[in-house]
Amino acid sequence: MRIAKRSRPSRGEEGVSLGLREPRRHRGGEREPRGSWHKLPPRATVRAVIAVLSVLAGGGAARAQAADPPIEVHTLESRVYGNSRSVRVLLPPGYHDPRNRDRRYPVLYLNDGQDLFSAETSLFGSQEWGIDELYSSADASAEFPIIVGIDTGRRTRANEYLPWPDESLQPPVTDPQGSRYPQFVLTEVIPLIDARYRTVATSAGRGIGGASYGALIALYTVGRNPGWFSTLLLESPSLYVHDAAILRASEQADKWPCRIAIGVGTNEAGREDWNQEAVDDVMRLAGILERAGLTGERLRVVVEEGAVHSPRSWGDRFAPALRFLYPIEPGLSGSGRRSGAAPSFRSGSSSSTGTSSGGGA
Repeated sequence: MRIAKRSRPSRGEEGVSLGLREPRRHRGGEREPRGSWHKLPPRATVRAVIAVLSVLAGGGAARAQAADPPIEVHTLESRVYGNSRSVRVLLPPGYHDPRNRDRRYPVLYLNDGQDLFSAETSLFGSQEWGIDELYSSADASAEFPIIVGIDTGRRTRANEYLPWPDESLQPPVTDPQGSRYPQFVLTEVIPLIDARYRTVATSAGRGIGGASYGALIALYTVGRNPGWFSTLLLESPSLYVHDAAILRASEQADKWPCRIAIGVGTNEAGREDWNQEAVDDVMRLAGILERAGLTGERLRVVVEEGAVHSPRSWGDRFAPALRFLYPIEPGLSGSGRRSGAAPSFRSGSSSSTGTSSGGGA
């Protein structure tokens, strides 16, 4: 496991509380259960890599001058949720080059698609991940996946992303529908993309990720669906929900995607105890994954000093996370490397093959 510590100036004023809440408290006198979120994983087997990254003042300006690649937007009518939404597709450099007409590309599905490419559509107001700027600065030889942003709405977000109730959420969502989200992704989103684009339509070419609640539901989707995803990206994951139900479920899993990247800031919530909880939960998940066999080059964990709960922070960490998840032509050289399901995740309607019929132009 790689643990990378990044240093940066604190930007607490940019924090947005979506998927954060007050730390869990146990009833008087109750002892923490074995393996509770307070306990960090043993470090004896952790190979720590301390990476201090500096941000050049002119970097952002240089990217801003480059022409952003076009975002292709599709309207998806969901039978699972009975609503419609936009699905935003960012194609890698060189996708339309005639020399690449026979080439197929891996796909990284990211939740909260409205926050990825434009501040105008972002639920965070003036902030976005800026992934399109990263792609616009790359040449046609870059080994980038297709990015698919799956939109949600301010009113529907918690309902779709919470598999269990978040007792601290106000107003509360008493009957969240996050348990249906894996079915939505597997039976509606993925077939749409595989039919329209030249994708690697197997688990070896498919990844999923998100931030905050979007990271929670990405982790849940992976656990519910063995054999469907080979990469997983979790940014500032809301692991606390329902007394860390996702962590308890993850402890029962013994197989995971081939590569997992996790990022968290030390100023996620703007209060010391809440901030520490966010980091502790990530470290507990890292320990679970390590014990399940994600060692060496398969797991990357970034704890970023001063980083807050915002799309700007997630976007800042995206480029190195992408390089880790896709170090070379991802998914094109292998077949059969498969992720595994957690026995304690509730069973859902999913195929065990992780393969859909590919097409696309």
